[in-house]
This record gives sequence, structure tokens and C-alpha cells, in this order.
Amino acid sequence: MLSVSDPLLGCSVTNCKFFEDNNSFLSSMDAVVVNLLQGSLPDVKNRKPYQRWIFWTDESPINTFATVSRQNRPSFSQLANVFNWSMTYRSDSDIPVPYGRTIPLRYPKLNDRTDKELKELVPYWKRKQTDILAAIIMSRCLGFRMQFLMQLQRFINVDVFGKCALIKNHTNKCPGHIREDCPIIAEYLFYIVIENSKCRQYISEKVFHHAYSKGAIPIIMGAPLVDCIKILPPNSFIHMDNFASVKHLARKIYAIRDNMTKLLSYHAWRINFETVEEHGFFGTRSLALCRVCEALNYNMNAGKVYGIEDIMLYLDPAVSCSRNPYSRS
Repeated sequence: MLSVSDPLLGCSVTNCKFFEDNNSFLSSMDAVVVNLLQGSLPDVKNRKPYQRWIFWTDESPINTFATVSRQNRPSFSQLANVFNWSMTYRSDSDIPVPYGRTIPLRYPKLNDRTDKELKELVPYWKRKQTDILAAIIMSRCLGFRMQFLMQLQRFINVDVFGKCALIKNHTNKCPGHIREDCPIIAEYLFYIVIENSKCRQYISEKVFHHAYSKGAIPIIMGAPLVDCIKILPPNSFIHMDNFASVKHLARKIYAIRDNMTKLLSYHAWRINFETVEEHGFFGTRSLALCRVCEALNYNMNAGKVYGIEDIMLYLDPAVSCSRNPYSRS
């Protein structure tokens, strides 16, 4: 049984101990966290009534079991009536663990909103270029992603980095991995976010790290517009759902580039808000276990069990995802 080191560093509570999976000690645990990406359930026969069983996934419903063979994937009925709490990126989870958060500042950073002062709030502003406006790091060359990029590149220049790079020397410039940063992204005014699926509240590190932390305006194709408005800083992004075609999107991008006041208005949120990453990517600290401990201390202890409909609300693609890839000419 292996102890996890320093999982509660900087946490608001410190009265929890965590151990990696071991069925021999399962019955003595107060809580059991099951990572659904592994596709298997611990032994539930000897579970105690006081235990909290928590299902954990940071993938969208379409990809929750993507690494598990079809014959080994648990069915919704197998997952029903096992868990008491959910732990996902969604804000309606019992334990929300999003890729990033929007946090209001206690005091505004500026009293005046002149263009000159707003520029000081934009990370890497002095490195921004205006010839090639947008970039994307992409290592999964999904068909709908490549189709969208091909359409967009008819109207604006986009630099593609990672395994899907269209220019050979861009293939290795960015690792395209969550453990390694890509400094060159800081040179672009816009970052294209094409999530691997269009699911409710699925907003990944592509928005928080590659766009906001690099001083770029995210162009989003993924979670519905209503979710982005709810979760992301106000007037901080461009969403494809607002455009009838890729051509209309390109016109919007040029219009923003050519109007400095308009461009900086997409960064005005930095006066009153900040975004934080807490998912453990790119050297940030993962707060997942901290959130578990906080939930055990603060969440209501009333009896609760996730039935099949509750499970499907979080894990069934038909309930919270669009399977149709985005395609607009």
C-alpha cells in the first residue's frame, strides 16, 4: 500500500490520508475514489454503509473509457447504485475538479481602462505578431479538426504545431504534451481551441493554459456557448456557435486585429478577474485530492446514491454531448 506524498499541501484541510488502490484495505477506508479511466471497479461486496464511493473522470463522456477495451468497459447498470459522489470537471459535480477556474479579484488591477494600461495586463504583449494571427497545438489529427483548420486557412494564416503540423519544422517545436510548455504560443493574438468532443462544460487546458496564460484570445469549438459564458471570464473568447460560417469567423478575427481598442476589450476581464489552473498540467499543482478531503469535511453527509439515470447524466454521450463534428464552410 503506497502513500501519496504531500497531497494536501496548501489545502484548507489536512486531516485526510490517501492510499493507492489495495482491495485488502478497502473496507477500512472512509472514502473510495475510483478513476473511471482505468475501466474497472474495486470489490464492492464488503463495502461499509458509512463509506463514500466517488467516481472520478476528467475526460468527456465520449472519451471516459477510450483507453479501455470494449469488452472490459463497465456498463451504466454496473456503475449504478455503487457511487455516492461524482468528481468531474463539471460545476454540478459533488466535487468539481475543472481544468481551470475564473476567480474574481478582491480589488481591480486598474482604475482606468486606456489601451496603454490594458496592454500591461496582457501576458507577453510585446511578443505578439500581427501577420500570422492564430496558432494551435494539435497531436490528435481528428478528421473534424483537420477539416475545420483547412476551411479556416482559406481565409487566415494559422500556425499548427505538434504531430498534426502542416509545416514540417513545426512538428517538433511544441511537444503537444501536458507536461511540457510551448513558449512560442505566446507570440499569437489568438489561440484556436478545438476540443476532442463537444460536451457540456468540457473546457480543457487548451483554453486556460494555451490561450489565457499566453495572453491569447481563445477561438472555441467545443463546449456549448452557454457553458463558456458561465465558466469563462466575461467577453474573453470567440465562440464558433456565433458564426454562420468559417468565413464569417475569419472576418471577425480581422476586424478585432485591426481595431486595437476592440482587441484589448477581450482582455478587459483581467482588470477584475484571474484564471487559475489546478489540474496538475504544465507544472501546476493538482488539487483533486485536496478537493476530496474538503468534500469529506464540508459536504453534507445525507445518504445519496447515484442510480442509472444519475450516472448517465455524467457519463452518457447521448445526454450531454453532440456527436456531430463541427463543419461550416
